Amino acid sequence: MFTPQEELDYQDFLDELKRDTAQDEIQGTLTSVHDNDPHVQDVALDALMLEEGLAEHGDDQEALDLLEEARLESKKEHHLPHRIPPSMREAPIRHDPSMPDENETRSLPDSLSTGDDTPSQRDASSYNAASPAASAAGSISIPAAATARRPSYLLSPFRSFSGRQVRRLTSQSSITQGSPFGTPISPAPSINFARSRSSSYSSNLADFGEEAPPAPWEVVRWSKLMKVSTQIFSDAGRRNFGAVSTMAASGLIAVGTTKGLLLIFDFHQTLKSVLGVNTRAVEAGAVTCVAISADHTFIAAGHVNGDIFTWELRKPATPVLHIPGLSAETLADSSADGHVLGSAVLHIGFLGTRHSAIVSADDTGMTFHHAGSRHYISNRVRTTRILGRYPNAIRPGKPHKASTVLAFGVLPLGSADFVTDLMGVVAMLTPYKLVVVSVLPDARTEFTCMKPKNETGTGMIVTGTLAWHPASKKAGMVKEPILACSWGSYVMVIRVSNKPRPEDNPGPPILEFNKVKEWYGEESIVALQWMNHGVLLALTVTQRLLVIEALTGKIAENNDLLTKQVLHTDRFSSRLEREFTTSEEDGDAPGALIADAYFGSFRVFKQRLFLLCNDNLSVGTLLTWADRLLALVEAGDFVEAIALTTAYYNGETEQVTLGLPQEDASRKAVVQEKLVELIKSSLEFALGRQRLAIEPRVLRTKLLKDLALASFDACLSMGQESLLFDTVFDYYEDAGQASIFIDVLEPYVLGEKLRDVPPAVVNEIIRHFTEQRLPLRLETLICHIQPNSLDIHRITGICKQYSLYDALVYVHTQALEDYVSPLVEFVGLSNKFLLKSQRRTEVVDDVFTNDAPEDLGALTLNVVKVFPYLSYTLTGRTYPAGRDMSDALAAKAKSVTYDFLFSGRTLSHPDNNGELIRTLGEGEAELTFPYLRLFLRLDATTFLQAMEEAFEDSFLNGRDDRQADEQSFGKNLTRQFIINILLEVMSSGFPQEAVVALHVFIARNLPKYPQYLLLSGSTIAQILVDLCRVRGDPEMMEDCQLAVEHLLSVYQPADSARMTQLYEEAGFYRVLKTHYRTEKRYGELLATYIRDEDDGSSVLPLVHEFLRKKSVLTAAQRRDVEAVVLQHIHQLIHLDGPGVAQLIERFAKHLHTDIVKALETDKGQQFVYLRTLLEPKHPDINPDEHSALANGNADKPKKAEWLDSNTRILYIQLLCDHDPSSVRTYLSTLSDDDADWITVIQLLEDRGAVDGEVYLLRRQGKSQDALKRIITHLKTQQSELTRLLGTDGDVNPGRVDNALASVQKFAFLAIGLCEENTRPQPRAYYARKANADASKAILLDAERLWLDLLEALLDLTQQSQPSTKTTVKKVNDASDIGDRVATMTRHLFQHAFTNLLTLTVNPTSTQQASLPSFPRILDAFLTKASSTSPDLFSLRAILNEVFSAYSYERQLLSIVDRLLSKDVFVDVSHAHRMRKQGWTPMNAMCEACGVGMWGAAGTNNGQNAIAVGILDAWEARREGEEKGRRERMESERDVKERLRRGSGIGIGMPDSKRGGSIRSKASGKGKAVDDMEDGGPLNKGKEPATDNGPGPITSTSSSSGASINITRKSAAAEESAPLSNLVVFACGHTFHEDCLEKLEAGGGQDGSGSPRSRHEFGHRCIVCREHEMMG
Repeated sequence: MFTPQEELDYQDFLDELKRDTAQDEIQGTLTSVHDNDPHVQDVALDALMLEEGLAEHGDDQEALDLLEEARLESKKEHHLPHRIPPSMREAPIRHDPSMPDENETRSLPDSLSTGDDTPSQRDASSYNAASPAASAAGSISIPAAATARRPSYLLSPFRSFSGRQVRRLTSQSSITQGSPFGTPISPAPSINFARSRSSSYSSNLADFGEEAPPAPWEVVRWSKLMKVSTQIFSDAGRRNFGAVSTMAASGLIAVGTTKGLLLIFDFHQTLKSVLGVNTRAVEAGAVTCVAISADHTFIAAGHVNGDIFTWELRKPATPVLHIPGLSAETLADSSADGHVLGSAVLHIGFLGTRHSAIVSADDTGMTFHHAGSRHYISNRVRTTRILGRYPNAIRPGKPHKASTVLAFGVLPLGSADFVTDLMGVVAMLTPYKLVVVSVLPDARTEFTCMKPKNETGTGMIVTGTLAWHPASKKAGMVKEPILACSWGSYVMVIRVSNKPRPEDNPGPPILEFNKVKEWYGEESIVALQWMNHGVLLALTVTQRLLVIEALTGKIAENNDLLTKQVLHTDRFSSRLEREFTTSEEDGDAPGALIADAYFGSFRVFKQRLFLLCNDNLSVGTLLTWADRLLALVEAGDFVEAIALTTAYYNGETEQVTLGLPQEDASRKAVVQEKLVELIKSSLEFALGRQRLAIEPRVLRTKLLKDLALASFDACLSMGQESLLFDTVFDYYEDAGQASIFIDVLEPYVLGEKLRDVPPAVVNEIIRHFTEQRLPLRLETLICHIQPNSLDIHRITGICKQYSLYDALVYVHTQALEDYVSPLVEFVGLSNKFLLKSQRRTEVVDDVFTNDAPEDLGALTLNVVKVFPYLSYTLTGRTYPAGRDMSDALAAKAKSVTYDFLFSGRTLSHPDNNGELIRTLGEGEAELTFPYLRLFLRLDATTFLQAMEEAFEDSFLNGRDDRQADEQSFGKNLTRQFIINILLEVMSSGFPQEAVVALHVFIARNLPKYPQYLLLSGSTIAQILVDLCRVRGDPEMMEDCQLAVEHLLSVYQPADSARMTQLYEEAGFYRVLKTHYRTEKRYGELLATYIRDEDDGSSVLPLVHEFLRKKSVLTAAQRRDVEAVVLQHIHQLIHLDGPGVAQLIERFAKHLHTDIVKALETDKGQQFVYLRTLLEPKHPDINPDEHSALANGNADKPKKAEWLDSNTRILYIQLLCDHDPSSVRTYLSTLSDDDADWITVIQLLEDRGAVDGEVYLLRRQGKSQDALKRIITHLKTQQSELTRLLGTDGDVNPGRVDNALASVQKFAFLAIGLCEENTRPQPRAYYARKANADASKAILLDAERLWLDLLEALLDLTQQSQPSTKTTVKKVNDASDIGDRVATMTRHLFQHAFTNLLTLTVNPTSTQQASLPSFPRILDAFLTKASSTSPDLFSLRAILNEVFSAYSYERQLLSIVDRLLSKDVFVDVSHAHRMRKQGWTPMNAMCEACGVGMWGAAGTNNGQNAIAVGILDAWEARREGEEKGRRERMESERDVKERLRRGSGIGIGMPDSKRGGSIRSKASGKGKAVDDMEDGGPLNKGKEPATDNGPGPITSTSSSSGASINITRKSAAAEESAPLSNLVVFACGHTFHEDCLEKLEAGGGQDGSGSPRSRHEFGHRCIVCREHEMMG
């Protein structure tokens, strides 16, 4: 390969080439390409895109490279006969042998296949490194002549990335040199991908061309066909050819215009011919559809007026066939078939390989098959109708849905033979169904599918499209044809297969259509095209391009094409607007939208998408996986490139749309090589010195971290850990960035994704974390690395230096399989800790270690690690990870650990030649089992917990085949032996907590392993006693109780009474419950439950269980339970008072009296108990689920035997104390015999329960006493208010509010009391009163009540008037409290007077003499007030209070009267206005016949006389109305005069004197017009209408329409019918009624064909179809 300098020199040489030289070379190459070879067509397409995508940007070499290959291929083909089978041609070398050869496409006579979906020769899988070796095995054969004149590094068809990148950087550097915008762009990684046709060819140059290079996230690489676009979209092109209307692409590009011309371009963008010039085609209107034959030599075009032309490209001057549209006369006079003249031909296509057989469809929904034949003089065409019906064939009265052909397609020929090749299969999609027919030899329907109902309804978008994919061959397998179609957002994929026909039933082939997949998308689809057999391209109504996996319906990619402005035409709205844009069910609801047609702008050929836009023609190819990687790399985002390649490798993306093999092995083989190369190149680029020098540190760190993360994921996915540590780590280490690599490595190791770490990396890990002073993170990381990767000596030294005991244990156990050395380390730590905790720190360092003294806190954290180590090791798990050991290793670890732990003497380590491991200081004698004693002294509880886990292991079961081994004591250890040793060792010298822990340990394990553990009865009894005598924290006591329960499950003590006493003293309630229940001591059991505060919820269910009727208790046991209930009644009521009362009420009513007495000491509980019994429906009572109240069968409280008068009085007393507000409610439930009411009244008076006392007094008829009691209470409250308001300092608003509430409550109670006593009295009562002493003012009882109340309220009002300002506390920004008190009392006084006025001022006639007299009450009130008032001013204040009630009442009634009057006036006025409002006609002519109905509009068509007659009739009617009004007024005056004189009326009076007969037909909201009869005032004094006078007029109206009946008696009446009524609708349309009925009769609105009577059904406006006049 060239050196970088040589490459730059060569690139400079290329830059010196002129643009015209490059273009000449391109054009010269293109002209030599043979158009009919598939491979050369592909190369030409590539060159076409390169010419626009690259050559214009200055990078001509790649285009020249590709065109060089095209020239070579063309020369090679020219030396071979054209009809040599493809198998005999030179096949290119392939990278992936499983990919099919495109040359497998079968040759057709005089044509080529059009439906090949096989990949290109150089597929995405054929990338190779840009080296000579790679070129030799590349995907394209390059002759030696081509390589002789090219540099060695360009032996591959295209240059590598390195060369392109240097060129880009050189150009950019030259541009940015001396620029103020900063330094040049740093180079991207150099990746030597071999380019192929499946890759994108655009470079990442500056965007100064038409199309920018594709971004990494784009789906399609677009290239504008600049030459074609310039010719067809320029002003000159529009003038000469017309505007572009449609397009087709298949071997060439055919563009139709609005002038009826066809422009034919080849793929070199050369205009080959212009079809239609100086022919009848220009008279046929715009080209609406184009089709290209299978061999690309014939063109068929449909025009907007219904004509069809076919052209042969060799003879473009004249059309081969001309199929004109048929006129209506031709269709009527002959049996010819064809498109109707004026109907646009929207779809057209060739059948198979034939040039003279075409099918077409137009916008009226008709489809035809045209078969041309050659004759001597001219060509003939036989047309057969396939679908649809002619307009003249539609019967007038029969409903017919408007239809069209939304989509149309002929099944093309594919690369594999199929039965459909000779059948001429055509698919047609209408708005309602899909129809597939076979045309050859005869037309036959093969398949029909209706549109799904979900895609119908208002608000939808009406659109439909379909696309065929032919049968194809791939990897030797034939794939059947597939049809994709859509309505709106619904897409359906159908597979076509050949169903074998029975041998005894010969005939045409039978096609079977199977629905493969269907789905609903987010948007409506307007165009469909197949990219290949598995990929479907869809264009949505919002111009989004969707790449869909057809067999799964999954959208793989999407791209927005809105900025490209795809050309679309309105082809269907004129036909479908009436059918779909209006809703039949709801006229106001919006209908469907009719989408435009896109099928002439969206085509696919050879996996290239041709897109016709408003101002250009573009070609696009889907970016393959390599294209996207190239775009990412060229954009400098190599981290994303690595991540994306990793996703490709793992199969996390869509392989079908990316050009990747479906098989995992093939895909990984293709991607892995590129992924490795990409990682290396990216590391070299990112970690280069130049890059590191110019990047800011923060950005550099983030970049390198992201790159490391991507590299880790990639290497782990490929399983190449060697690449990660040998290559990636070396790059980071050489660049001095190893710390970043270690930080990224850490989570992978901790997550156990990586465990084998090379020693060099481990050393770097140690260096990194020690320098960062992060020993704990280092320890965690070491514990997750495989031990064979560790440097034992260095690791152990660092662990001891930083006290990393977890790591130290991990190294000893996993690397050396040494399980004793960690215990030795922990023995030393334990000695240190115990001595430090005993404040003997002066000897620690000298006795045990030479290390520096450790902090006690850190020492504590490390020393306790011995217990999890013992637990893990003795259960066969590794420490600290917890992974299971192998059986052999686990047995070894357990054995040596037990040997050390339960050794009876001190040991030496290592083996017998090492240092003696002591647990005490020098000179102190070691005890037996020294290490066991040491760990028990350290923490006996935790040690025993570890041993409890060890007991669960089967190692301690003692197998029969295991023989005693003197050398290994641990192998023969059993649970029994361990417990015996523990009992012996801890018999003395240990604290109580340690001994309790041992007893708990024994108690828990004894029931678990009865076959392995055996203890004497005395030992177990002593353990029980010791556990019961423990006193400590609740947690310890709970452990002891649980241990006792375990022991009692396997042992029963002999002295039960003594143990029961111990249980009681220890508070072991669960043990006692079990014991008492077992011995059936239910009373003590209940007492135990009551004492157990932690189990209060179980007490009531237990009481229910014992006291229920079906209980198993004997009478004696039941009495014991009842005694316990009485003894602990206070505790029971405290738990749930209502629940206890309900249970006693249901099961033990005889206990009520005793319980009430027992509760005398706690009045609160007594109140709760009695309330539950006496007021069971009170809101505070919640019935218990076991109670009688909840089950509805409780006796009523007043019928109970235990309930007497004294108990009720007691409850009333309790109510007064605890809930005074409920006293009156309870009293209302009692009868007269339930209590001694005198005692109760006295009790209520003593307790201050005024409302209850007043209720009883009223109940006994003592209203005067009740009122006196209320007045007394009001005075008390007044005194309280006076005291509160007169308090120095702040006033308590809460107490004032309570007093005010009480005053208001009892004031209203007093007013109600007076109203009850204000009733009519007999007249004799008043007579007796009149005989009394006249000097004495006599008042009735009711009057006296009112007088006393008013005096009390007046006094209250006067006393509440504020005299001085008091400093008070404001609440919620309220006014002064004193003013508020005065206002409320004044309102109470006014309210009392208002009620008195209501009762006495307006009595009925029968009550007038028997009710109390308000004047007497007022006189007495003023007399007493004057005697008590010291001056006139005070009396004036009293009178103001009295008469303010009058003023208040009068003002309130006045306001209400005004409001009601106003509302009534508004409603009546609105109704009157609406009544007078009429409907204004839109014009003065009938909407049906056009004849004027009044005014000047009636002068046309000789109808002036009719219009004048109408006007005269109307004026005569108005004059008649006015005359009738005057006569009615005269008649009314006459009637009044007769009444005044006393004479009768109406007898013998003529009709004219009675005002005539008036009959109105007005109804609804229309304007009413009176219908005057002949004898009415309208014709008063007139003769019947003559020939020259108008007749009567009748007007009727309804909510929607009104009719005015006009008849005319004239000389012409005998010859013609009278004038019709006029019908005016609310919408403003006006008709003659006769005209309207004739139109309705033609449509048959009621379904019978007869007109409807307006009086029966009413009329409907036929113009707007909305308003209906209901008669």
